[in-house]
Amino acid sequence: MVVVYAIGNLSAAHINPAVTIGFAVAGRFPWRYVPHYLVAQFVGAHFGSVVHYALFSGEAFNVNFGATILAPELPYLYGLITEIVLTFLLMFAFMAAMTDKRFPSAASGLTIGLTVTVCILMGGVWTGASMNPARSLATALFAYRVEPQALSQIWIYLLSSVIGAVVAALVYEFLRPKEFAKSAPEDLVQVVQASE
Repeated sequence: MVVVYAIGNLSAAHINPAVTIGFAVAGRFPWRYVPHYLVAQFVGAHFGSVVHYALFSGEAFNVNFGATILAPELPYLYGLITEIVLTFLLMFAFMAAMTDKRFPSAASGLTIGLTVTVCILMGGVWTGASMNPARSLATALFAYRVEPQALSQIWIYLLSSVIGAVVAALVYEFLRPKEFAKSAPEDLVQVVQASE
């Protein structure tokens, strides 16, 4: 929620690669900026994991560095579906908050923050409710010694988040009348169009 309010006007607050790809597939974000965003998102997630590792890597701490892994009794297919559904819900909220002219901008952070909260409450116990491939990969690279499943299951988190985000973005685009659509962030797209 804080990130959406802090940088939403600058970047549409998509610090999540799945959200960036979803916006681009829906035509609400320029493809030419997608690689830049993805690099920044993965570097940022890895930097966060480096800080976490530096603070909590001592033997006194029994931590998995925030790695997302499936509950032991959950089959891979169920984990994949769970993360697809959770990311779908998150992306649907992003599409409403950042690309719909009817949506009150003052509610964007609250809407996205509460969506993340509800998704964590719904799926956290089963999958960790990542909904973010950069977040899952960064933590898995640090956690593999204490949680080997973090790397062996990473494909679930990379694939499911992109599928969920793309499907949600396309569904929202299909349901929303064109006259209410705007790009995310609109100012960036206007700058891009002006420079072309």
